[in-house]
Amino acid sequence: MIKTGKTGTILKTAGIFLFISVLLLCVPLTVPRAMGWQIYAAIDFNYGPEVSEGSLIYVEPYVGEDTAVGDMVTYYSAEGGGVALRLVQENRYEDGEIDVTDGLGNSETVVYAQVMGRVVVIIPWLGVLMSAVATRPGAAGIGGAFILGLVFLILGEKRKKAVDEEVMEVKQNENRNENEKK
Repeated sequence: MIKTGKTGTILKTAGIFLFISVLLLCVPLTVPRAMGWQIYAAIDFNYGPEVSEGSLIYVEPYVGEDTAVGDMVTYYSAEGGGVALRLVQENRYEDGEIDVTDGLGNSETVVYAQVMGRVVVIIPWLGVLMSAVATRPGAAGIGGAFILGLVFLILGEKRKKAVDEEVMEVKQNENRNENEKK
């Protein structure tokens, strides 16, 4: 009886699915960095409709002089000791400062040297995923999915090859039987 090879097909399909999943997860976290952008996750605030908690924020590095009113910028906040995200209200070129405001309307002045870059892309909820992947268990999960995908592809190919060999053997036996009858 000839086997159909469904197991090999299922394993290969699962392997391809895992590979594509890992790629789709890694592309938004790696390609922008290759372009020189910084990547941040909005983890502890809500900046209104533009940026909600859990968003992934791509920041293009640039200098404070290039800011325009309405730009969303990131800067190093000495007060909070981390990266802050604010909307530019005014650029005071002569003083080398910009006035920024947060989502609640609180204003402050930032010197150009503190400005890290301008926000270019915001993807809601992807920051949650980035935060999870950035942990050791998350990285181990991604690595495990990659390895499991590779194992499934190899096993699927071996299974398919074994079925193909069996089919070839059956056909050879059928041809041999036909030739013997003649």
